[in-house]
Amino acid sequence: MNVLCFGELLFDHINDVHYLGGAPANFAGHSAKLGANTSLITAVGDDALGQRALSEITEVGIDPSFIITNSYPTGTVEVQLEDGIPVYDIAFSAWDHITIDPSRMQQLLAGRYDLFYFGSLAQRTAENARCLRDLLDHLTYTETFFDVNLRQEFFSKEIFLASLAYTTVIKLNDEELPVLSQMLYDTELSPAEFYERLRTEYPVRIMLLTCGKDGAYYFAPEGSGHVIPSEVPVVDTVGAGDSFSAGFMSALARSGNVHNSVVYAVKLANHVVSSQGALPDYPQKLLDELNSLL
Repeated sequence: MNVLCFGELLFDHINDVHYLGGAPANFAGHSAKLGANTSLITAVGDDALGQRALSEITEVGIDPSFIITNSYPTGTVEVQLEDGIPVYDIAFSAWDHITIDPSRMQQLLAGRYDLFYFGSLAQRTAENARCLRDLLDHLTYTETFFDVNLRQEFFSKEIFLASLAYTTVIKLNDEELPVLSQMLYDTELSPAEFYERLRTEYPVRIMLLTCGKDGAYYFAPEGSGHVIPSEVPVVDTVGAGDSFSAGFMSALARSGNVHNSVVYAVKLANHVVSSQGALPDYPQKLLDELNSLL
């Protein structure tokens, strides 16, 4: 499986420790851990954290070929945990200025990708939005995964309309659904109603709705369902949604079964919330349990 991700690469600053993060980087990291050939299009600063980011993503198994270094500081996010739930303060930084030179673009155009991942947050600058749209218009890919990632005030109706035009799989959470529904349709639709509107108006095929400890709902042409996780001690939820997304797409590519893929994704996310940081190690027992689901 060849996966290409676009967007933020940063460090979450939690309890005086810097953890590699950013939704696209987390998604890319978990995809790589699950066996995908994964590349990330982003930017870091010419500083110590930038060098550390490049080193750490390479260790995780992400191809750094499309990561540029620019004059802005490497991204950091101050994360305050309130009962294990993260609250973010996201500084403008290197990943807000993603560019692709002609030689890298030629490499990208020569590739064929099973999955192209992007989110809403990295589109908060006009130059990133233009860069992303250029990639979506010209690259060769099979699926597009859109992560509705509402952070602070960094989203708009224009971002969502532009993104949905390319989306085949969308993931959002139970807090984001009413916001997006109101923004797009001037009313709070139920999850099923919202999905039906999306699949009628856009190329959306699958919608994933995560609800924290209440698990995840899925909506697809073959049907809908709900998967509830087992109870685990919550250390922090940073990156849990990203692991869920990566787990789902990895399992779907291998099995083609939407329900089993959600079960797989929920189990992986459960491991992440019971660990520190967004990209914890996978014990062999977890990998065996995940493989048994497929």
